[in-house]
Amino acid sequence: MKNKVSELIERGELVSDVQGSTIMEAFEDLVKKVTLPENITKETLLSELKQREQLISTAVGNGFAIPHPRYSLLKNSEDERIIVAWLKEPLAMNSPDMRPVSVLFLLLSANSGSHMDALSNLAFLFQKNEFKSLMQSVPQKSELLEKISGFFAEVNTNPEREA
Repeated sequence: MKNKVSELIERGELVSDVQGSTIMEAFEDLVKKVTLPENITKETLLSELKQREQLISTAVGNGFAIPHPRYSLLKNSEDERIIVAWLKEPLAMNSPDMRPVSVLFLLLSANSGSHMDALSNLAFLFQKNEFKSLMQSVPQKSELLEKISGFFAEVNTNPEREA
């Protein structure tokens, strides 16, 4: 299994204590705090995130959500990234398991193939109890990337352990 998510997190950033009493307020706080590729304005990203969230929740369960624009805002794959954000207070986001969301994986991709690879990788990680525990500890980027690489190395050397 290819590890696309590490590459995208490496290009992105980790943000803690994102504030907001609603997910829309949390998006506003998050977008203020992050650095974006040159061709995306904070206003455009915020508008796209809000529009996407109004269609259907990006919460996926286990306290995680994967907010993303409905359409790619990026022209170059070199600008793709995942911004990992920890909410100061967990928020109800109509998650499939009804658990409040505490961690956002803001996904910015340049094309549908890259987007689907990242979603597949995140789904793989979200199933792992070790990953869930790691995310509760608010790790530094180097630790997060090291652990993610370890999860993918394990499944690539022991394919029967993927399930």
